[in-house]
Amino acid sequence: MNEAYFVEKLQSFYENKNKLTLREVNFSYGRPDLVILDIDKRKFKLREKREQFNTLLNRKFFEVLAIMPDVDDKDVIPISLNEISEKSGISHSYIRSSIINELKRGGFVKQVDKGYVKINGWVPIAKSVTAIEAKLSDWKGGIWQANRYSNVADKVYLAMPPEYIHRVDTEECKRKGVGLISFDPITKRHKVLVKPNSQRPEDRPVRNYVTELFLDQHSLLKM
Repeated sequence: MNEAYFVEKLQSFYENKNKLTLREVNFSYGRPDLVILDIDKRKFKLREKREQFNTLLNRKFFEVLAIMPDVDDKDVIPISLNEISEKSGISHSYIRSSIINELKRGGFVKQVDKGYVKINGWVPIAKSVTAIEAKLSDWKGGIWQANRYSNVADKVYLAMPPEYIHRVDTEECKRKGVGLISFDPITKRHKVLVKPNSQRPEDRPVRNYVTELFLDQHSLLKM
């Protein structure tokens, strides 16, 4: 058995339980073998209502949105391109040509005088993001990598086949906040041996990008 086969069967297991999954998503901290998205149905409907059909497939969109004032803020002062560039560290020309125009087309921002404000508010559709690192035997490397994904995911796991799972130091999993899954790709037996910590991911721009990627690539989420 190779790792690709193991991951394929693990993905099928979750999809048979109506889970939304993607493989090898770029987290900027590595690529989890499997990512699972739990949808916030209320926010998904709100996004449809606001006609936010464009997907924002670059973390820089969210870095810019995070520093822009909202049109509904009291005494709102529109932010200029120069100020956006200074605060975000992104070049003025890139913001103007590749970010602002896309945000305007998507109905996320508008120009007021010589500056810009957020409108409608970008609606995140994720209730939770789960990242899984799969290993056949290298549990130490698996824990290390899974722990890095906690910058983006709410929960992270190491998944291994049952014949090697006894080698894993479960106390190390607990110290790192990494969950441990035993999965048999032949019998489809799945068991959580260690529950992961749930945390608020620190890298919100990448997390937001990951949720947008599900919207862009998953046919069940096409609006």
